[in-house]
Amino acid sequence: MHRHLLLALLAPVLLSGCGVKLAYNNLDRIIPWVVDDYIEFDDLQEEYFEAELESILYWHRTTQLSVYAASLRHFDADLSDGLTLEELLTMEEQVLDASRRIRGRFVPMAAEILHSTSLQQRLDIKRRFDRRNAKYLKPIADLDIDGERKRWRRDFQDGFEFFVGRASRAQADRIERIAADYVPEERMWIEYRERWQRRVFALMDQQLSYPELLLRIREMVDHRERWYGAEYDEVMRRNERLYRGLAVDLANSLSERQQRALSKRLLAWAKAFEALALDADPQQPPLACMAGCPVYAGGAGYSSNINQPIR
Repeated sequence: MHRHLLLALLAPVLLSGCGVKLAYNNLDRIIPWVVDDYIEFDDLQEEYFEAELESILYWHRTTQLSVYAASLRHFDADLSDGLTLEELLTMEEQVLDASRRIRGRFVPMAAEILHSTSLQQRLDIKRRFDRRNAKYLKPIADLDIDGERKRWRRDFQDGFEFFVGRASRAQADRIERIAADYVPEERMWIEYRERWQRRVFALMDQQLSYPELLLRIREMVDHRERWYGAEYDEVMRRNERLYRGLAVDLANSLSERQQRALSKRLLAWAKAFEALALDADPQQPPLACMAGCPVYAGGAGYSSNINQPIR
């Protein structure tokens, strides 16, 4: 679930102009829609989720969007005179830092909900995750290694052209050559995902106290690499080197038209994030909680700010 919550929060980065604002301002609808694929809430869980999500989105709008805007403006300046590997790695680390901060806010909420699940909900969650994993596997199930490489090449070129417009013949050829060295990793990612999920399910079945469950879930989220396995870890690192080398090569091959298109997109995102940050509600919503309340009243939901029921 965490991966999709992150994608839902970062989804506006795949859009441009007013699309960013429209998507971001509807995250309170988009995220519940994503989560609904994984769990059917009872009334108290749903009430808690909606209240805590409001608090998280307020935090994100008021503290994170200005950071994203500054990073985008800095990256645009880096690109204006060519991109180095060091500059790319700096931007990559900033993106990873952003995702870590988001995870840090979502993990307590996830632990609260998992702690509150009934046996029937836990069984249903397992079925839903199995169904989702099968859905991820379906597009590649019948592909051989060449088919997976062609799929990767197409997706990579589509992403590149989203940013800069139509690729030149030389750029397309460069992507084609790198695709021949790409090691397909989607199946390994699904296997890792299944291993990680099985461990979460085992923790849920132990019916741990909320503080213990939160500690364990946080550790699992912060150290997901423990479930990668040696093969996936090696392949992922190898492919990362390919991505970085290709990204630097392509960034330094941009025509003036492509450079203008990329700069326009990056700066449009930065402006949109700045405007969204300024559009925050002046009143901070209270934090919500169930088992994590300062006073735990037999499962009733309380606001951790005012120690009153969220109902």
